[in-house]
Amino acid sequence: PISLLERDGQWIGVRPEDVTVARERTAGPVAAPVGEAVRYPLGDSTLLTMRVGEHEVHALAPGNAPHAAGDPVWLSFRRYHVFERESGRRVSSHPMAA
Repeated sequence: PISLLERDGQWIGVRPEDVTVARERTAGPVAAPVGEAVRYPLGDSTLLTMRVGEHEVHALAPGNAPHAAGDPVWLSFRRYHVFERESGRRVSSHPMAA
């Protein structure tokens, strides 16, 4: 899944592998509770679902990540993508400013 929000007639999206999840509060990242933690059968990754306002954000964490529903976490983003709303075609990708 990709996390999307609409802006200026386009979709702005973040792929789960571009979301960093921290258990400790740091300057800058967005606070969000974990809504769901799904561990894949091979145990090499965990798909986390968080809610930030009205938006759902997905992140990929290591399979042994100790996250559970309700845990507070802080999110930061490495890259985002812009998509055409009508076709869903990716228009561009951008690294997040440091």
